[in-house]
Amino acid sequence: QQTNTEQLSIVDAHAVHGIETADATFVVVGKGFEYEARGESVPPTEGFVAQLNSKGKLLYKWRSRVSGNDACNAVVELPNGKFLMVGYRTVSSAYSRSLTLFDKTLTEEWTTVDFG
Repeated sequence: QQTNTEQLSIVDAHAVHGIETADATFVVVGKGFEYEARGESVPPTEGFVAQLNSKGKLLYKWRSRVSGNDACNAVVELPNGKFLMVGYRTVSSAYSRSLTLFDKTLTEEWTTVDFG
């Protein structure tokens, strides 16, 4: 049986923030090394969001899949059941703060790095 980390396809994944949702699931965000880059001397990091049920089964997942070093730092559930995540992404070789909106199944609706 795969662990949730293996199911995320991220090496050394570690959550930095998590919430319990209105429907009694859990959403965690964090970062790890890109699975596809394993074996590199310094692999790039990749942000992730995962939703688990009360028994720890992975329900939905999302990976940033952006070239560079990315991270997901915090998440909130909105009144409509969607999720807003804050983190950073590499844009033009520089770190940029990011906001990403997800639907209830962690499908990315939009991301912006143009704020504040």
